[in-house]
Amino acid sequence: MHHFIILNCADYANNPELLSSTLFGHKKGAFTGADQDKEGLLKQADGGYLFFDEIHRLSFENQEKLFVFMDKGHFRPIGENKQWHTSKVRLIFATTEQNDEVLLGTFRRRIPVKVHLRSFNARPFSERMQLIDNSYRQEAKKLGKDLFIQSDVVNQLCFQPMEGNIGMLRNLIQLSCAHAYTAHRDQETLTIEQVHLPESDQGKTIPHVFDKKLPPMQVRHDRKEQNVWSDESSELKRHIDAFLQVPAREPNQKEDEARSRFSLAFTKLVQAIVQLKQNNALFLDDSATVRAFFTKHFVLSASGTDLMYPRTAKKRCTLLFSA
Repeated sequence: MHHFIILNCADYANNPELLSSTLFGHKKGAFTGADQDKEGLLKQADGGYLFFDEIHRLSFENQEKLFVFMDKGHFRPIGENKQWHTSKVRLIFATTEQNDEVLLGTFRRRIPVKVHLRSFNARPFSERMQLIDNSYRQEAKKLGKDLFIQSDVVNQLCFQPMEGNIGMLRNLIQLSCAHAYTAHRDQETLTIEQVHLPESDQGKTIPHVFDKKLPPMQVRHDRKEQNVWSDESSELKRHIDAFLQVPAREPNQKEDEARSRFSLAFTKLVQAIVQLKQNNALFLDDSATVRAFFTKHFVLSASGTDLMYPRTAKKRCTLLFSA
């Protein structure tokens, strides 16, 4: 069984010596109170993983000690002056700060793989909505009550700047549920209103990004987490499958008849999509910029069926989607 040990460096930000002891261990008598040998996290994680959360709070001195271990695979507990100790462990670091501002250059060079996770506001609209839904679902389960989240609350949580990313989002959702429960604990379904958000967030004016408001959200406390639009997605898939199953022109069938049948099937598909778009938020996403670009640069021909692509469109789209 592989160990996965978590170390939050922020817990030791004001006591780097204690962090050294926690990480590397110490020998008996190394300092006052060290009445026995202690095994550090590097040794405890031998054969597994050691995750450093908030690595930017790791002191430069401890960074230097750690990159020696990353180079050589060995270390010395505090108070050990003769024998080197070894451990085979994979290190994972996480930080919300700029690496070159908080980590030593010699330390950064020893990190072979760097992965950048986008902030909450930079994530796709559907992912933000799913995070909101899942967080409220967790709170509903804790409270044992169904929740009704008003449209303004959903809009605010989805589009307001989140300096603390998902952690801030979950904190806001927990507070809104706590305030609603305190005010209406006797109600079978708690209604989450904008006044239930923290006071510092209530006065913020968050524009409605789309042509219509986001729909309110209903959460049942006795249901497992699921995709926010699983039912709508299935309905859309059913209509698309029905259209794709329209048979090709039979040998004895006239071309005009085949074209008419195909046109009718396509019309039904478009009508179904329009109806779904009016009834739910499945088609809302954060690609407003992309849609505006298509509206500006892709011109419908007189027949309404052929798209005319400007010469630079392909290049511009590539830039938009790769960002």
